[in-house]
Order: sequence, then structure tokens, then C-alpha cells
Amino acid sequence: MTVVKKSWSCPPSGWLKCNIGVYRDKVQMRSGAAWVLRNDIGKVLIHSRRAFSNIRSNDEAKFHGLRWAIESMHDHRLNRVIFALDDDTFTMVILRPKAWPNFRCQQLEFMESLSKLEWWRLVKEDRETNRGVFFIAQSVTQLGYAQKKRNLETNIVRMFKRNET
Repeated sequence: MTVVKKSWSCPPSGWLKCNIGVYRDKVQMRSGAAWVLRNDIGKVLIHSRRAFSNIRSNDEAKFHGLRWAIESMHDHRLNRVIFALDDDTFTMVILRPKAWPNFRCQQLEFMESLSKLEWWRLVKEDRETNRGVFFIAQSVTQLGYAQKKRNLETNIVRMFKRNET
């Protein structure tokens, strides 16, 4: 049996890729979200993380995480961004809204945020290739790292450097 290891894929030339990770702590009703923006050779350009309170479901956590990442790209005046997250629901809510009528309100909010960007794409990323950003999101609630921590940064930077081409 041959095992094929999945690896992160670079965006096309001229595009940036924003990987988004979300982790929800059910007990504390909090979630952590993180995004990492990389260029077409895989180099990390910028990244951020934050916590959200009063989060009642995984869908709510992912909604807030994705919307925050989209708004962040606009705030940084970035364009030609591929948003990549390991979630089927909101990827399909945005790309095939008629098939997801129960999420109409969220779809409208996403489209309002995305309309601020001239060029964007949305892809579903495999959890295995989105691990680094998921660990950052998890660290927000599990380790209380809502702000940068040097020891965590060093380990995560190493993980992302392995993906550079």
C-alpha cells in the first residue's frame, strides 16, 4: 500500500493564500481563530489570531473566523487572495448559496465582506495541509495565547518554513 502525504499548495503567481484555522472550546464557549497569509513561494507574509466569546456551535465559530479573516485582508488592503479553510459548510454556502437556504443570512454577510475585495477565491483545504494555522487557533483557547508568544511562534515558523518552495 502506497501512502501519499498531502502537502500545502502554493497559490498561483500574483496571488496570496490565506489559510484560516478555527478551534472551539465547548466548555468555555470560546473559540480561537487564526489566519496565515503566504505568497506564491509559500513564505509567510503576515499572520494573526484572536479569540471569540459566547460561541455556541462549530458553525458559529467558523463563521466568525472566516468573516474576521476576510475583513482582515481588506483592512490590510490586499487583493487577489485565496481563502482556504478546512470546512465544507461555509465553502459551499458561499459558492453554492441556493443549495444552502438555511445559511442565507451568513451568506449575505460573507458576500458583503468579500465585495470589498476586487479578486478573491475560496477553496476547501484538507485539515492535514491546514495544520499549522489550526494549531495557532487552538493555542488561543487551550493555551491562552490570544497574543503572540515567542516560543509558540518559533515552533510554528519552523512548521511553515518547511512548506516554502
